[in-house]
Amino acid sequence: MSLTQSKRLCKGLGGSVALAYRVFFARGVVRGLCGPQRQRAVAHARRNRRRTPPPEIAQLRDYYSQLHRLNTVAYRIVTANREYCDKWLVAQTGMVAATPQSLPHKYQKFSVEALGLRWVRPTVISVVEDGPAGKAGIIVEDELISFNGEPVPVTATLRWINAFMEDNGERPVEVILRRDGEDRTLTLNPVIGCAIPINLETNPEANAFTDYKKIVIQSGLLRLTRTEADLATLVGHELGHVTMGHYKKKNLNALVGALGGTAIDGGLLMGGIYSGGVFTNYLAQTGMMAFSPAFELEADYVGAYMRHVPAMISQVPRKFGGPPRWKIRKVSVYQRPPDLAGALSANEKSDRGDRRQEASRRAAGP
Repeated sequence: MSLTQSKRLCKGLGGSVALAYRVFFARGVVRGLCGPQRQRAVAHARRNRRRTPPPEIAQLRDYYSQLHRLNTVAYRIVTANREYCDKWLVAQTGMVAATPQSLPHKYQKFSVEALGLRWVRPTVISVVEDGPAGKAGIIVEDELISFNGEPVPVTATLRWINAFMEDNGERPVEVILRRDGEDRTLTLNPVIGCAIPINLETNPEANAFTDYKKIVIQSGLLRLTRTEADLATLVGHELGHVTMGHYKKKNLNALVGALGGTAIDGGLLMGGIYSGGVFTNYLAQTGMMAFSPAFELEADYVGAYMRHVPAMISQVPRKFGGPPRWKIRKVSVYQRPPDLAGALSANEKSDRGDRRQEASRRAAGP
């Protein structure tokens, strides 16, 4: 093939390639403008997926936001009513610190973005504004280094802080922390409060309970408390169960019922009838439920007093499906704290005055 023929062949091929490119480009433009949008929609969805934060980040932020709200109210309740907790007291700091290691494994890699935690030092994630930590100048995202020269560990941080405060008591604590890359030394003056832990449990059910060792508030019920007054009354109610010994009394009633049921089962067995412990189980359950409504009413009394607003006792139980106002005010089961009787007496006088005014208004007619 001569040089001239080769040039002609290359020229023809170049023209064919250029024509094919123009056709392909035009086809793509037409499909993009007039054809189906599936590929563009898929690409757009992929870009949005990359921009949307993982749900774990929102879950972490929501949980610790609710925990801060609960801790703020709980701190004020347990410190204001420490006289009713007998000797079960401990020094309170009014703050919560955490590390990624203290979180469930699936949340650890999101903790830095969600809460600003650090792997090398515990990070403060909640501070009660009027608590010891807040008054000392500690703020959220401070990194704790040591308490009185003792390094704060990155594992089991909260447990270590609680144990340290239990041993330290009300003595001042020299806190060394890091803020914006600089080490600072602050003095924290603890406040004594009831030692029972008040925990937040992630559960959509609207429930709260205590086993005398701890108080558990479930997230479903926490969301129903629209105001801090509602939440304070709820915490006070559960603390009332603890200070009045209701859990122990329920167990004692269950034991008495079980002993009675055992006697019946034993008598039947001696007569040749095997009951399979039916009466023991049934009377144990019956004993545990004995006086349960009265315990709840008394906890309403004590809880309302603990939050220092006795009038709330007529509102909160009805809001959460409790008995009407007149029933609450007439029930008295066990001995109450000394100051509580006077507070309730004054409240009952006010209630009688309200009823007299209502009766007079009805007698007067429209």
